Amino acid sequence: MGQIAMRELSVKHIGDHGAFGLSKMGVGHPQTFLIDGFMTVTGCTYGKLMMERLNYGKVACILFVPGKGAVQVYLKSEFQDELGKQELFAYRKKGIKPSQVPPDIVKKSGRSRAGNTGIRHVLRLETS
Repeated sequence: MGQIAMRELSVKHIGDHGAFGLSKMGVGHPQTFLIDGFMTVTGCTYGKLMMERLNYGKVACILFVPGKGAVQVYLKSEFQDELGKQELFAYRKKGIKPSQVPPDIVKKSGRSRAGNTGIRHVLRLETS
């Protein structure tokens, strides 16, 4: 999500308060790990006060760069529907922590999704 947003705004990793990230995900959302990736790639972190969570319950992030604009990248609902059918999420729905899911289940889930869909089929981009 972060790489796509940065590409669209023609910016690189932001190290010194040059942008702001907004996550639309809520507390406890099953895909909050995507926020970790967004922060790592963009440089917009909570610690630098360059990231904020809006708690809308959506799998989407916005990158705002003054002078360049803002871009929202979100996971397509069709992909989320398919993702939820993966055996990995059956474990998570039972309350099993990510580190406790058997490694073979994690590997199988990652291979099946990554092999069947490209990034264009997974994410949608909106600019302003």
